[in-house]
Amino acid sequence: MKKLVIIFLINFNIISYALANNLLICEYDELYKTGCHIDDFIIGENLKFQMDFSTSYKFDCEGHDFQVGIITENGFYPMQRSQNVQKLVSTFQARASLKVLNPEKLYAKILNKNCELSILQSEQTPSIQTISNWNQEVKNIIQILSIYSESYQLAKNLIEINTWDKNKLTLFYDQVKKISNLFPQNLQLKLLLTSIENSLQNRPTLIQIDQSTKDNLIIYYQNKILDLINEGNKLIELSSYWKIKIDADLIKIINEIKMKLPQSLEK
Repeated sequence: MKKLVIIFLINFNIISYALANNLLICEYDELYKTGCHIDDFIIGENLKFQMDFSTSYKFDCEGHDFQVGIITENGFYPMQRSQNVQKLVSTFQARASLKVLNPEKLYAKILNKNCELSILQSEQTPSIQTISNWNQEVKNIIQILSIYSESYQLAKNLIEINTWDKNKLTLFYDQVKKISNLFPQNLQLKLLLTSIENSLQNRPTLIQIDQSTKDNLIIYYQNKILDLINEGNKLIELSSYWKIKIDADLIKIINEIKMKLPQSLEK
């Protein structure tokens, strides 16, 4: 089985090309080709994200009616006969390879000796769906980073919690509740939630928070923010390499948040 030649430039980017001799293999008799088959040929497989492959090929053959093309998880892309080099764009992530739809017709004695099917070159770019996914991820990261950044600042200033207005307290309550659901055995978080609930219901209560709870909240938000920054930077690198425009606010918010974090925590 022949495979596309792949050159790895960096860990998440690939530039690929392929050169293949005539993939239409036949045995000869005196006048015609007979007993033909198409060599197995993989255009690509197991990609990190969905790509568009522009494949240059030459399919020059008369006196036959078999169909050949590129098969992927997204469907069949037929190749057209011509004396000239042509291009075919296929979209896939899992696997793309050559396929003959009616291979039984390759065994009839009707193929001319000059029949040719050659893969000359294949170039790849992120698909429309991949670019759309990246842009949606960027929007999600911007939104979640904003929320975590605000919660992080609140956690750093818990000494002032009893002076917060209702909106600020509600925002903090929602965030602490999410953390409490992740750590159901943490009694300090449960007590904190109860105190905030009482305060939101206008019951005269003083919200008490011990130092370990404060530290745990700060560390939790720091880790969440750093993970999101790491994901955002990967998207920025991808978009830069493939020359794809993404929301510039991502770079802006990452730089702003990094300035608020302890320098020793920056990745």
